[in-house]
Amino acid sequence: MIPSIVDHRGRAACNGAGDFFGGFEKEVQLKKFFYVMNYASPPAWAFFLDGAVNSDEITILGVTMPPGTVKLYVPDGPLEPTIEGGVSYYPINYELHFNPMGHQTLFWNVGFHELSYTDINGDRVSPTATPGDSAGQLKYVKKRAVRDDQGEPVKSQVFLDGFGRRTASKHLRPKTTAVGTANVTKGSVLISAGFSTDDDDIGITVAFQHGIPQSHPQLFVSEIVSRTTSTFNVRDPLPWTTLATVFVPGISAVSLANAPFVDFAAAGIPI
Repeated sequence: MIPSIVDHRGRAACNGAGDFFGGFEKEVQLKKFFYVMNYASPPAWAFFLDGAVNSDEITILGVTMPPGTVKLYVPDGPLEPTIEGGVSYYPINYELHFNPMGHQTLFWNVGFHELSYTDINGDRVSPTATPGDSAGQLKYVKKRAVRDDQGEPVKSQVFLDGFGRRTASKHLRPKTTAVGTANVTKGSVLISAGFSTDDDDIGITVAFQHGIPQSHPQLFVSEIVSRTTSTFNVRDPLPWTTLATVFVPGISAVSLANAPFVDFAAAGIPI
């Protein structure tokens, strides 16, 4: 069971008005692979890479596992070598845990404060405006209290976008419905969503459902971090590279990597 901000149908862990609630969990099945290798001396990776996640694809039993989905565990290590037939060696036991949805963690992007972006005259500008001292250029970034329609500070936390502003995305909705399909481009993780995005969508949570849910039932959830006119880029690499259904659950979250990323092959970890 893992903490989650959406359910397995892409619906946000919120009420009908979009107020979030915590404590929601969903079940994800992990697969564990056990290994033992003998070394003349303990390898460095057994000491320093315990808990690391793969930064590149790896293949186990003919199944390709995408970056960010496999975590290394070295539960114990021998203090003294084993000697058999006059040969001295150290047996290293290690495990690889495969999580098809990755090892990143999503947290609500909410708060009582927001960031304001203004020019030298105090007029609001886009967070992506060119920095400078002229009108229309970005001069100041300040934190301020989020206010309601009456100008009073809000009494409950509100969702923030990727620029730290109160969310204003045109795609927000209390209930999640599919908004189109996405062609996932391997490597760049470039998503063609079937709808246009703008800067107000930066930081918005998106969920992807594999084109064949019978074989890949888990939804993958991440956040929009950049966009062009008709495409957007998500923070985390998707577990698959095929057509996906896109959901916008009407919330925003921050996706954080909770483990270091390492190239397992370059590190010399036998698989």
